[in-house]
Amino acid sequence: MHRASRRACTMLAACAAVLWASGAAAAGADYLTLSERYGTHTVLGAAPAIKIGKAVMVRVLRHRPADKEIATEHFLLACDGSWMTDNFAYLAVASTSGIPDFAAAERQSIAQMPAVIQAAHNFSMQDQDPYEVGPLIKKQLPRICAQARPARAGMLVPITETDEFDGQLLVFSILPKPVLVKGDRVRAWFRTTIHTQGSRQGKTPAPAIPTGEYWMTLKEVDCKAPRAAELERIVHGGDKPGRTVCTKCGTPALEPVKEHSIGDAERKMACRLFGPPGAALPL
Repeated sequence: MHRASRRACTMLAACAAVLWASGAAAAGADYLTLSERYGTHTVLGAAPAIKIGKAVMVRVLRHRPADKEIATEHFLLACDGSWMTDNFAYLAVASTSGIPDFAAAERQSIAQMPAVIQAAHNFSMQDQDPYEVGPLIKKQLPRICAQARPARAGMLVPITETDEFDGQLLVFSILPKPVLVKGDRVRAWFRTTIHTQGSRQGKTPAPAIPTGEYWMTLKEVDCKAPRAAELERIVHGGDKPGRTVCTKCGTPALEPVKEHSIGDAERKMACRLFGPPGAALPL
């Protein structure tokens, strides 16, 4: 190759590298890079986090060129830097370009986010997060919490799920508002949404689909002891829709909650999100 040709090729390669870098910077200008390791570019979502009691819901995007996709993950993190949940909603969009379009992927993930999220949380300390999000986001957490927007009315925060109910899938959530905290007790609304069982077999598993029946239950939980009381239940859809109200809502009689039960998961989530100071529960 002639010297002039080699020089031209070198200049073209340099220009191409500069243009690619400029494009990548423009595509991710609003996205804070958390990590660029193991061939994965991890960024913090540009949309504001959502404030839920003492925690925030944070969106993290990961670009995996080898997989030709951008994955969006969602976590709850306590604003005091203590606990967090594992990823409770995973959405992926194709990304065949060498320059990741995080904005398009985030818009698509927000649009595709189901109203009722199927999830069974695992909790961990942020500095021991197996997903590495906790340690990566630690320095940004005070700012994220300060700038987070309030949860919208009717938003559902996933708690857990079970399929041990007459061939149906039950998904349990808590509403961030209205919530009443009095002493060591938290009073909040919980939702149980009934789905078809679905199937996880084969290459194209059938998703669980809401049947249209759900229950809204007002409960009061004790953050100092494993106790709770059901104050009111409203059944929507199903064979027997209606409303059930307790007879002692003013002074509810709290009953023991069995460890590792659905009620236990609901109580722990309510207390971690809204409980009084000093009422932290073991993970």
